Amino acid sequence: PKELKKAADAHKKKLQKRPPTSDVMQARTAAVSDKRVAVVGGGPSGMTVALLLARRGVNVTMYEAQGRAGGLLIYGIPEFVLPKAVVAREINRLTAMGVDLRVNTPVNSDALKAIREGHDAVFVAMGAGRPMSLRIPGEKLAGVIPGIEYLFRVTYQSAWRPDSAAPLFSGKNVRSEERRVGK
Repeated sequence: PKELKKAADAHKKKLQKRPPTSDVMQARTAAVSDKRVAVVGGGPSGMTVALLLARRGVNVTMYEAQGRAGGLLIYGIPEFVLPKAVVAREINRLTAMGVDLRVNTPVNSDALKAIREGHDAVFVAMGAGRPMSLRIPGEKLAGVIPGIEYLFRVTYQSAWRPDSAAPLFSGKNVRSEERRVGK
């Protein structure tokens, strides 16, 4: 176990030192085209589509409802699992490639119509904003919250503290992350 942790720490340091214009994600690989694509949602799938399109020279505008892009990578995965600096670096790469990132821009049906008129295509990547129901008695009781919301609260609402006696019901990885951040 000590050797694994040592190797993981070394890999993490290597990733953090990598310059923003690494071989993996160089600037555009094609000439800038006249095509315009909107990406609605700045989470993992929206970021991936924006990257692939920008590398092909497509003009991309990404609309993100939250104050920063990253989606679940920022708001649902604890720092000890995925450092926020790594996600910020990836977002900076996108903007350096010419992606127009518009945060604090929720897109409803009216906004989507306007976006469609100004773009050749729209990719909707609304993300994992709503947790799945467990379909068990009591899941709607006061004090019962979904795992992703729990992680968000612990990470971003410093005044909120979980009840240490509360049982945790959630999927595989989220459960282990909940236990660790709740300590």
